[in-house]
Amino acid sequence: MKDFSRQPVVIQVSGLKKSFRVYNDKSHTLKERLIYWRRGKYAVHNVLRGIDLEVKKGETVALIGQNGSGKSTLLKILTGIMYPDAGTISIKGKVSSLLELGAGFHPDFSGRENIYNNASIFGLSKKEIDKRYDRIVAFSELAEFIDNPVRTYSSGMYMRLAFSVAINVDADVLLIDEILAVGDASFQKKCFDMIRLLKKQGVTIVLVTHDMGSVERICDRAVWLNEGVLHKQGKTREIVDEYLLDMAEKSSIIEQKEKEIGTEQSKAKELHQDHAPEAAPLAVSAENIPSRGDTVSAEAVGESAHAAASAAPEKDKPTEEPGYKLLEKDENGEKVRWGTGAVVLSDVEIRNSKNMPTGLIHSRDKMNIFLHFHVMKPIESLIFGIAVKNTNGDLCISTNSDIRRVEIPAYKVGAKGSMLISIEHCDLSKGSYTLDVAAHSMEGLPYDYQLGKYSFQVSTSYEDVGIFVPSISFQPSLEG
Repeated sequence: MKDFSRQPVVIQVSGLKKSFRVYNDKSHTLKERLIYWRRGKYAVHNVLRGIDLEVKKGETVALIGQNGSGKSTLLKILTGIMYPDAGTISIKGKVSSLLELGAGFHPDFSGRENIYNNASIFGLSKKEIDKRYDRIVAFSELAEFIDNPVRTYSSGMYMRLAFSVAINVDADVLLIDEILAVGDASFQKKCFDMIRLLKKQGVTIVLVTHDMGSVERICDRAVWLNEGVLHKQGKTREIVDEYLLDMAEKSSIIEQKEKEIGTEQSKAKELHQDHAPEAAPLAVSAENIPSRGDTVSAEAVGESAHAAASAAPEKDKPTEEPGYKLLEKDENGEKVRWGTGAVVLSDVEIRNSKNMPTGLIHSRDKMNIFLHFHVMKPIESLIFGIAVKNTNGDLCISTNSDIRRVEIPAYKVGAKGSMLISIEHCDLSKGSYTLDVAAHSMEGLPYDYQLGKYSFQVSTSYEDVGIFVPSISFQPSLEG
């Protein structure tokens, strides 16, 4: 990481505050104001609540945080689009901004005309724009459409033109808000390459984005805003990891509340059905329970077992009730936990390479999964399984102790213990994942199956596409 401590301060923000009035029922005309004079009640929403921030010359700083944390408002105040309620701002040098897609473009003007209009907003004279015109058009790759009205442009073409103008005004400070994801992959690469070039040239860049991969690739420092205050700032990797972990914990709390609400609704529905004589009981056919021949692994947890457990009886066909003691359903009535309860998975822990509980694992680091169990009834055999899925539902990891040829000792009733499943290198691509866990017999009888009740994030500095991120080396050589 480059040391900017000796660089001069380019952006100085002190005690910045900004609030908005949120009207419940606002009058739009003078007549409405006279007739409905009691209208106009509003609540004050404090978006920024005392921000102090310094950005040094040549730094690339990312503003991160949840929606509504004040990132875009801060950037608009830096640009001069908005004015603060309190506090001071000092920016040294020419400022160029990309806050909204094609801001300042007139839809009926051609691309050529909008280049001159938009560049003039940044303070360039006609002669200066003439010198840069060919460079702007070449970068945008819109020479074929440059004399067409921009209202005929796609959103990607709009963005190309706006970005091309903004980066070619030779600004000292570049402010970017959440638009680098627009456009195809080739143009996105050009944008990032240009930003890297501007960094080398000493341009100060402030970037607002939810793309943590972009933050880690191009930013020297991350500033985390939370509910209008500067929550934390520092090295990009450290702040991004803490932010992702915080988001994962909040998401887990929300999911748990939703599951609790769903469980309560499900219980209420079942109670109602119990009092309705015409209601047919939901049962699972015993023949649908997977056998060992079906390879009862985490795949059984994630696929066949789920299908077996959630299968509804066919009409007019008698079914057998397997007598599951453990039974939980989500808000859609789908089973998320079931089993006889002979062995109960009382707790599941995800720990990192330092054996610390976490919801964030770095790719290439060790991942430890602890399945804490309690033997409640006599059992003849015991197998532990796990399955990891991404947000698309793709099965990324699927295995169990039987497949891995691990012998589980015979436990007596009342025994408590834990099964440690260690993944030496968690070579998954960056993203969110869910963990399915299971304890079952050698024949596939489910003791305790739990689907999607646990989740974690994977962080990596690489942006490989796919599921698996192996260790790869590139070694160029010259021949001849």
